Order: sequence, then structure tokens, then C-alpha cells
Amino acid sequence: MLNKNILVGILLCKPAYNIELFRSPNSRLGYSVRPLIVIRGNLPLLHQINRTLSLYGIVNSVKEVENKKRPKPILVIRGIENNAKTMALIPEHLLQLQNHIQEHNDVVQMLVRKEHLTLTGIENIMKIRGIIDGTNYD
Repeated sequence: MLNKNILVGILLCKPAYNIELFRSPNSRLGYSVRPLIVIRGNLPLLHQINRTLSLYGIVNSVKEVENKKRPKPILVIRGIENNAKTMALIPEHLLQLQNHIQEHNDVVQMLVRKEHLTLTGIENIMKIRGIIDGTNYD
């Protein structure tokens, strides 16, 4: 088990913070939002992170092989509640140091407040992701 300070350090340095925005016929607005935190690393470290996150009530999954083209271990934190709990572990003054983590936290907080269910909320998420302003070329 890792102590909280080491876990916060790992959460600041290692993960990829993703906000997936995709078309969904089941959604009233036609879009769904899914937050993900992905950590890649060696298997023993990912198992330690998994156990430590579980102690904080954060559900996550570790896969020994991500896929056929990328045969490396991966830890994934899915869902609004689990992402919110994870972001709550990181102190506010550290969130502000890295822009992409702060943006992820802002979107997760919007999801917690259910702002993504309104048109202005989806537009704000698209602006944060850079889709509307044209800064994201994915």
C-alpha cells in the first residue's frame, strides 16, 4: 500500500486524463461524456496503486495486457464518481499547477453537478476540450 502523498505524486505525474465526448443516440442532446484516468506502468506498481485506490473507495481495473498492439499493463479509473473521488485526493493548489489536470477536474465537477445534461454544459465541455474553438485537432 502506498501512502497518500506518494499516491498524489503518482496522480500528478503518471496518468493520462481523458474526457471522451462521443455521439450517443440514447442521450437527449445526442452526446455522452465519459471521464477516464489511465495509468500505464509496470504491473507491481499498478497493483499497489489499485490496492491503495480501493482503500479510498475508488473502483478501478488493472489489465495485464492493454490490447494486442500494446501488450503492456494498464490501470483505468472509469465513471464520474470514481473520477471525482480521485480528483478529490489531489490538493487544490497542486491541481492548479498543471493545466490539463485542472481542466479534467473542472469537467468532472460539471459532470457531478449534472451540467453535461444541458446544452450549455455540453458546449462548455467542448470548449474545455478545445473542440469548439478549434484547438483540439484529434
